[in-house]
Amino acid sequence: MFSRLRISTKLVLLNLTSSIVLLSITGVLLLQQVRVQNDALFQKRVDTVAELVASNVSAAVIVEDRDYIRKILQEVLADEAMLYAQVVDPRGRVLGRQGRPGHGSLEKSQLYITRLAVRDAERVIGELRLAASRKEVDDTVARAVREMLIITILALLVAALFSSRIQRHILTPIRRLSELTRKVRETNDYTLRAQVTHNDEVGMLTDDMNAMLAMIAERDRYLEDQVQARTLDLEHQADHDALSGLANRRVLNRKLMHACELWNDRREGFSIWILDLDQFKVVNDTAGHAAGDELLKQVSLLLTESVREDDLVVRLGGDEFAILLRCGVEEQVAKVAEGIRAKIENLMFCWESSVFRVSVSIGAVCAAGEQIDASTALQQADAACYVAKDRGRNQVYIVNGSDAGLEQHRGEMGWVERLHQGLEENSFTLFAQPIHALQCENAQVSRLEVLLRLRDRERNRWIPPGAFLPAAERYGLSVKVDRWVVEHTIACIDELQSVGVVEGDSHAFWINISGVSLDDAQFLQFLERSVIDSGLAPGTINIEVTETSAVQNLQGLNEMMAGLQQLGCKFALDDFGTGISSYSYLKRLPVDYLKIDGSFVREITRNEVDRIFVKSMIDIAGSLGIKTIVEFVEDSATLALVRELGADYACLGANRR
Repeated sequence: MFSRLRISTKLVLLNLTSSIVLLSITGVLLLQQVRVQNDALFQKRVDTVAELVASNVSAAVIVEDRDYIRKILQEVLADEAMLYAQVVDPRGRVLGRQGRPGHGSLEKSQLYITRLAVRDAERVIGELRLAASRKEVDDTVARAVREMLIITILALLVAALFSSRIQRHILTPIRRLSELTRKVRETNDYTLRAQVTHNDEVGMLTDDMNAMLAMIAERDRYLEDQVQARTLDLEHQADHDALSGLANRRVLNRKLMHACELWNDRREGFSIWILDLDQFKVVNDTAGHAAGDELLKQVSLLLTESVREDDLVVRLGGDEFAILLRCGVEEQVAKVAEGIRAKIENLMFCWESSVFRVSVSIGAVCAAGEQIDASTALQQADAACYVAKDRGRNQVYIVNGSDAGLEQHRGEMGWVERLHQGLEENSFTLFAQPIHALQCENAQVSRLEVLLRLRDRERNRWIPPGAFLPAAERYGLSVKVDRWVVEHTIACIDELQSVGVVEGDSHAFWINISGVSLDDAQFLQFLERSVIDSGLAPGTINIEVTETSAVQNLQGLNEMMAGLQQLGCKFALDDFGTGISSYSYLKRLPVDYLKIDGSFVREITRNEVDRIFVKSMIDIAGSLGIKTIVEFVEDSATLALVRELGADYACLGANRR
């Protein structure tokens, strides 16, 4: 409870308490001294009276003059303190006695009694007995107590007054400090200071408080500067690419929306470009990411120097850039874009001992029409860039009205949406195409090629992969599709084994893998892990890759083959013969099967050249210990001919994919 009191109250209580204790001790000591002194004086007085009376009555005692003795004793009682006086002879006879009424009712503590021998020379002739009331002493002590109380009260009043002055003297600077801290808390103004009025501990506390406020103010200014600098830095980072220092997509969206508003309101023309470096991956893979970063910096500088200050150059990410040009005239845009394309084509990027040449594909959209919005313009520029890439790269493609290339790109983007939906909703379905053995020694195992179809729910039909796989490969969905095929193929085989259709190593299933997946390390790890975790017999899961994909991913394919062949998987090279140097890759790829492309088989019974080609492929494969599979065997005559030529297997029918 004491801790909750204000300091002023504590000081008053402390001062008063100490004063009361001090005065009480002093008063008790003084009263004790007064009592002792008055007691001694009173006893001395009574003893003196007794001596005088004894001296005066000695002659009367000798002659036994009782009247004289009573007279003397009566004079003694004239003193109000004297209560009783008596003289007796040595035999105890009372010679004289005088007393006040009621003296016998007093207690001994209220009396002082003395006895004194009455002498004649040296002989004792009697005894004087004298009793006195101590009331006088008590009254004196009581009076002293009253006086002491008055003095104590006066002293306490003086102490309270003095305490109040001391309290104000001490608390005033403390209150000022309290008010200062409250103002600082309310205003966050650390420049406020307290006035130093004392040289004592409170003054030291005030100095420390002022020093602390100064330190906080300095730190506050420092932190404010840091926050402001960091805020500006974060704002810059939020709007700029860390590597190149160019503006980023956020700035582009803001500026492009403003440009569209200016076009819609005042017809101020503009064009939006998307630029994509064509050979950037070669630099990254060959020389490393540090080289790729340096190339991006040089290209960023080149782009910035190629446009005006009020144009905007943006790095969208990776090797993709954008330019917002404050010009909407197609001829001028084409001239500037072609100049940038030529500069990048002529850029010789040197890294250590290597020299790289790169190019750029540019897609541009000029503001046209009554109304245009930022999202549409950016999508059209992006599509135009894809068209430039599709047409051979290192080109400029400017969108102009109804554009066939753009429409094709939009169609591919529609496939992207349908593929995403198909993966999410499991709209894909697997079919199996039998691979027939043409030679008796190859008929022990049933071979099936796994075919993929996409369900068209609106038209109630199956869409072959040739319709959607190009879009999947172009827009980075082929790896997801291949994962789906691998997972569901293994699940189907497990289900067939559970019902006894597939037993042990009686069946071999062939899965087609896209070229993009061959270059994906995570997919290859997934494929190996899936084969291991499936628990299927070696040779149950086998892989097909096209010749084109194999040629483009020789290193990746060799690594995948080395890992999976140890697990019992076989490899088939699909569409063989379509490449320019097909035979030169056979000795570099440890494949187990060649699938001769159907373009050589359709007219083999009528075309001698096709027959020679097929025969040579079968013979060369046989000499390398590679089995051959012939595609698109559509009739019995073709089947008999390819068996005669030595083919090991055949896929019957034209609609294999």
